[in-house]
Amino acid sequence: MLKQTVCGNQKEGVAQKIHCFAPNPFLKDKYQVRERREESQRKGNTENAMFYADLDPWGVWNTKLERYAGALGMDASKYISAKAEAAKKTGQSYRVLDIGMGTGSSWLPLLKGFPNIEFYGTALDMIYVHPELVDRTKICIAFDIGRHFPRGFFDMIISHNGMHHDELPTIWEMNRLLAPKGEAILTMQVKSVVFHDKLSDACPHLETISAASTLGKLMGVINNTQGRSFVSYHLKKIA
Repeated sequence: MLKQTVCGNQKEGVAQKIHCFAPNPFLKDKYQVRERREESQRKGNTENAMFYADLDPWGVWNTKLERYAGALGMDASKYISAKAEAAKKTGQSYRVLDIGMGTGSSWLPLLKGFPNIEFYGTALDMIYVHPELVDRTKICIAFDIGRHFPRGFFDMIISHNGMHHDELPTIWEMNRLLAPKGEAILTMQVKSVVFHDKLSDACPHLETISAASTLGKLMGVINNTQGRSFVSYHLKKIA
């Protein structure tokens, strides 16, 4: 892992502190990083807490599942639970894909409560993925999901700011991967009006059940930066 040292940096006559990093043989496990951060937070050591947050960004940017739907006013966890329960009554599995899932740890209570949920996730790096989900995770960029899963495979595809400016090509791939009547719950940062028109043209087989823009702050980032807003969609495959 990494170790912090403080170096002096002279800029415009003002001595500033900058972070330098060197290998730290004592932090061999990413969960040690998380424990150190939490310990620093408990002790009120803000500087150390922020340092360990830098080493473990997904420990901070790991959105709770119930907040995935953003501005839609729905609890994604409860919604998926209800869908999984309905599938369970008919002896069916319920297949879910989370694109850009972070650690994926927010899924663990739901997966334990509903063993019939067949869960998969994607990430850009396996290092922060929770150990229980490693075997269910594909390392890929968002719009490359079509290379890793078969057509019509998923009942639900969900993503909370996990498409990283590749929203339209990723949603086009979602359309291929969703089963008939499959659904998608997505939150992303886009130019909302322009994006909605492009979405309708690019994916005519995805019906918009609901859509909303988030006002104020989401995940600590003010919306409308560079003309982009946080928007959430609930989509359904109609063909």
